[in-house]
Amino acid sequence: MKKLLTLIVIFCLAAIADEPITALKVLSIGNSFSVNAHRYLAEIIKQHGKATAVLGNAAIGGCSFKRHWDEHLKSVADPKHKPYRYKGKPMNLSEYLTAETWDIITIQSVSHESFKPQLWQPYADNIVALIKELAPQAKIYIHRTWAYRPDNFRFFGPNKNNFSAQLMYEQSGAAYKALSEKYNAPMIPSGEALWTAFQEQPVKNVSPDPNFDYKNPVHPNLPKDEGALIKGYYWRKDAKTQEWKFTFDGIHANSRGEYLIGCTWYAFLFKQNIDDLAWQPQGITPEDAKFLRSIAQRIATQAAK
Repeated sequence: MKKLLTLIVIFCLAAIADEPITALKVLSIGNSFSVNAHRYLAEIIKQHGKATAVLGNAAIGGCSFKRHWDEHLKSVADPKHKPYRYKGKPMNLSEYLTAETWDIITIQSVSHESFKPQLWQPYADNIVALIKELAPQAKIYIHRTWAYRPDNFRFFGPNKNNFSAQLMYEQSGAAYKALSEKYNAPMIPSGEALWTAFQEQPVKNVSPDPNFDYKNPVHPNLPKDEGALIKGYYWRKDAKTQEWKFTFDGIHANSRGEYLIGCTWYAFLFKQNIDDLAWQPQGITPEDAKFLRSIAQRIATQAAK
């Protein structure tokens, strides 16, 4: 009889754990990659219509665990030092952590150190300790970031030691997994979602474009880049000379990638089924959006097990 009651309790707890969550307050301590993750997150939640959220993003571009901790120490020494903003108001990290009663706080490495966990400590430990001190009610989550585009210049040239997108994906994944286990913190699988979508999408990305003259580009022409999830080539106007510059970003997610990541965060954090989400950003077809949502849902579901 006791064994039966125990099984019933376990079953009930599992059922409760799988129930969709309808409201969360989520703070990210990150950088441009958390900006990518948040880009469409609020709109996805709004358009799905089954949950509400308060979202904060303590982000500084290119910010590592060390930089976040250094910024905190500067704020301790000088309370006027407020490197973040929330709802238009400058804040330091301590103020951000207490600005809301956060349910979830996400942390992450900067991308170029994501496969170098030896550079994370003691700064990650210090940040986690600060979270537990100032926001003890919050559950800490690890944001597992993604590998760069396979044609990123960082993978080529002298002294690259045959590094590749595949190795970055594998090594950063192992580093994040170890951090997740150390803190008993669930891991948001953004990196897995982008990698899986890139491998499985029906339109394969081919780069470089064999028909594009990369050495002599002419504005506004761009190489073909179907199937990309990370930005790639674009034109930007130089603020001083007003000339158009042919520029490459092999790091940050494009709109497809940001939509995929946003859907992954929503499905994972809120335990929501997004099969019925009918919204997608401008420039993404309904068919492609359906594919991206299917990847997000599958990866989020697998990660939650």
